[in-house]
Amino acid sequence: MAGVRRFIVKHLPKDGIALEGASLVISAEVRRRSGGIGRKRLATWCSGEEIQVAIDRAASEWVQLPKEEWKGSAVEAEIEI
Repeated sequence: MAGVRRFIVKHLPKDGIALEGASLVISAEVRRRSGGIGRKRLATWCSGEEIQVAIDRAASEWVQLPKEEWKGSAVEAEIEI
């Protein structure tokens, strides 16, 4: 999750005023029982909250998800600020 934290902090506006009303969702792509793909919300954050709390929450949820054996890696992130 250290990489996720660096990515989020790098893309957040440096100006505190720009963060007013900002929010983000950290989610994971998961395989459904049907074999399809879905999204699991790991954590949310809103301006005024400590970002590290949301990242810790996401890390905790991530650890609990069942993992598949897969050769390769993929990272997808969506940021709306």
